[in-house]
Amino acid sequence: MNKSTPEELWRRLQQAGIVTGEMPPLVAVEVTPWYVRLLQGFTGQFAAVFLLLFVFSVFKDFIKQEEVALVLGLLLIGAAYGVFRVLATAFTGQFGLMLSFTGHALCLFALHRSLNDASTWLMIAMIEALLVWFIPHFLHRFFSSYAAVSALVIASMKLPILWLMPSLTMLAVTLLWLYEAQWLTQSTRFRPIAYAFTLVAIQMHSTFSLGQAAIQQAAQGRELSSQTWLISVNEVLLGGMLVLTILKLLQRYQQPLSSKQSVAALIAGSVLALMSLQATGLAIAWIIILLGFSAGNRVLLGLGVFAFWSYLGRYYYFLDISLLDKSYVLMGTGILMLLMRQALKQGLAAKESHHA
Repeated sequence: MNKSTPEELWRRLQQAGIVTGEMPPLVAVEVTPWYVRLLQGFTGQFAAVFLLLFVFSVFKDFIKQEEVALVLGLLLIGAAYGVFRVLATAFTGQFGLMLSFTGHALCLFALHRSLNDASTWLMIAMIEALLVWFIPHFLHRFFSSYAAVSALVIASMKLPILWLMPSLTMLAVTLLWLYEAQWLTQSTRFRPIAYAFTLVAIQMHSTFSLGQAAIQQAAQGRELSSQTWLISVNEVLLGGMLVLTILKLLQRYQQPLSSKQSVAALIAGSVLALMSLQATGLAIAWIIILLGFSAGNRVLLGLGVFAFWSYLGRYYYFLDISLLDKSYVLMGTGILMLLMRQALKQGLAAKESHHA
């Protein structure tokens, strides 16, 4: 493949009417090798660990006091903010992360007596949301977003909305990725939020799907809302979200809803939504797969594929039938998929011959 020069590419863009005027001056971008960044990251972690060990060894008696631990934790988070703002390198990034994580741990230790209070977790969620917005670091924003959503879930444990949190989180995921073009200029801020919400939605729904005993164990003995009938409503909402996602993508690509492709896609989405009522989680997995495929996002697509096979494997494992019947189900599923592949292949071939 011949590589075009920047001048040739600019001329092509001008001929296509995409750009106008003179070509801007080229800017040399220095790229640090990945192994150097990895070494810098480990060096930053070690430096932060030794610094914190020194501080804790000197002030170990004071840190046991909750008020001192809270103040020191907030100071460490503030120091992490200053480190992130001064210089964006692998060293400073890992150094700042260790400072911030230690500050978070100290704050949790200082608040451990009031962690059974929902208002405390709500306050933690608000603080984490502020950190997401202001601290300019991808991993820190990811973990802060994850912590904020988790804190909201813990704060709502006694409320009926607890059982709808997977669908509400998935709604935020769908809106974030569907309207990625609107926040693309702020991608450094919104992308880690979108990834964190996606991971939380998968993890939360996986825990809820294991049953109330698993949820009670994850809640560590906290009192939960008794409105468990909302779990079924949550699955219905996720199925409807899958169909609406397909509809939105068809509209984005200006595909007529009366066309065969649109009708087939909506029917397939409806069937998957109905199947998800029994094999819970399939709706979430396919929403993520569709969002990742439409955006060309391999990470998101990989998460969706991983979630799909995980949910399907769990459903197969907990299926209350004999192993022989399970083998029949696998054989039937394989034959059905082969027939669907053949039908799609013939349909595409007929479409190409028609256009030809």
